[in-house]
Amino acid sequence: MAAPVPQKLQVIAGIQIVSGIANIVIMSGTVTTILFTILGGGGSVIAGCTAWFCPLTAFLPCAGFCGFAGLGLMPIGLVEIICGAITLVQPENARTALRIGMYTEFASILFGGVTSFVAGFVVRAMTADPEVAGFLEGEVAP
Repeated sequence: MAAPVPQKLQVIAGIQIVSGIANIVIMSGTVTTILFTILGGGGSVIAGCTAWFCPLTAFLPCAGFCGFAGLGLMPIGLVEIICGAITLVQPENARTALRIGMYTEFASILFGGVTSFVAGFVVRAMTADPEVAGFLEGEVAP
């Protein structure tokens, strides 16, 4: 009989999927704003619009280009969605996928991905739970 999948592992997968979707949706908005600005807006418009997506906007004189750096969040979001889906579909083989997703979430801060960065720490804390760690290591709790 297979060991039951811990509820926290399913929550971890959900966190990664939601974080990935948020990255992709937010970055779609950023790209739209950038294209609008290039085609007929001003630098102050793009700086104001990308302030929500990139923490560097307030500090850099060329803040209008901050949205371009944030394009790195789109592939990060895709990796998060894939890792979360692997965890949901094959929880017994999710150890590597969880680590890849977690490290990718940590790297998202380089592109202004604060939500993924926080999600990475939540995933790290939840995978440290003895029940989840035992399941991922293949040890069945008595």
